[in-house]
Amino acid sequence: MSNRNELVTVVNNMGLSNKELKKSIVNIKVAELTGKQSAWVIAGEYDKIIKGELFEEDFESKGDFASVMGVSGGLISQYTKAVEFIRTCESDTKSMFDKDNTTVGKAYMLACLEDLQDFIGYCQSEDINIIELSDAGLKQTIKAYKNMVIVDNTEEVEDTDTEEVEDTDTEEVEDKVDYIKELLQELTSEELKEIKSFIRTLK
Repeated sequence: MSNRNELVTVVNNMGLSNKELKKSIVNIKVAELTGKQSAWVIAGEYDKIIKGELFEEDFESKGDFASVMGVSGGLISQYTKAVEFIRTCESDTKSMFDKDNTTVGKAYMLACLEDLQDFIGYCQSEDINIIELSDAGLKQTIKAYKNMVIVDNTEEVEDTDTEEVEDTDTEEVEDKVDYIKELLQELTSEELKEIKSFIRTLK
């Protein structure tokens, strides 16, 4: 079934109403037969189908469409997120990522980061070239980065707690000193002399 015409015949026999959906499905099936190099074609077609809601005329839900295509709804969501990420990067002249140097899998993982610039900074400080990383390598690097962030946040919280305790202790001491001063002001000179004499006996 490597012949495109055969694929078109199969898709036509699916009884689909939406012509654009038919074209996209044929493109996906052809790309699937050509290997990893066509991953962006596959992702792009799924993105077109989902964003354009091309499946709604022939399927009750995205899940039903995914089932017929032999993939999960989650995988389709990953495709669309990766495409959106790379589309944003390609419109940003300062971005280092594009379809030529970033796989669909890497684009999806990078898209899931809360602070991409912070991650890029982390990689630069660790002398890590993100572009040269494999999908598995990027996954491990992101894991190490997130662990580092957790440790930093934990230390920051501990420092804040210590500062609050120190501030509280200082305030309590100051309150006690003020109270003692007020008491001393109410004492007569004779009473102060007696207190001083008593203090000397304690030394």
